[in-house]
Amino acid sequence: VSHVVDGNRRTLRYGSVELCTKLLADFGKLSYGKRLPDWVLFGDLKWGTAMLRGLWLGDGHMPNGRHEHWNYSTTSPDLAYGVAMILGRHGVPATIRSIKPRTGRDGVQPRPAYEVRVAAAQARSALSALVGVERADGPQSKLYDTTPVVDGSIRRHVQKNQAEHFVGKVYNLW
Repeated sequence: VSHVVDGNRRTLRYGSVELCTKLLADFGKLSYGKRLPDWVLFGDLKWGTAMLRGLWLGDGHMPNGRHEHWNYSTTSPDLAYGVAMILGRHGVPATIRSIKPRTGRDGVQPRPAYEVRVAAAQARSALSALVGVERADGPQSKLYDTTPVVDGSIRRHVQKNQAEHFVGKVYNLW
């Protein structure tokens, strides 16, 4: 394995075609095509915990002081939903925010970004324990949680309801 750091980019090269093929199949390619494999999402919780720690310490933001939320940012919608699923398996309620790209002065429009937010004080405590980071925001004077939990399941508000005509086979993936 060779490891090259060039600015903000890291390149890993493997001497094994089989390992490289497996990693691409499991985790995807490019920043916006990344995903978490089933064995991380639905397998032994220790793998999800290890992945969550690495992801959050790499691209997460846990500001000092009394802030409303901690967040994890990515350009991959699959990765954002995967992180939220792992947090949910740990009982940490999280929301996902989609950030529309703005065209820059150079005329280039970047990809949409996704932010996984953990807002409640108790949830931030649980997250800090999961990723192994000491909480720096101190106690909150008002403790509230706006994420509705019904029968142990996190409920989300419906963002859009639409119907469209479809002809063909329908597969239930759940």
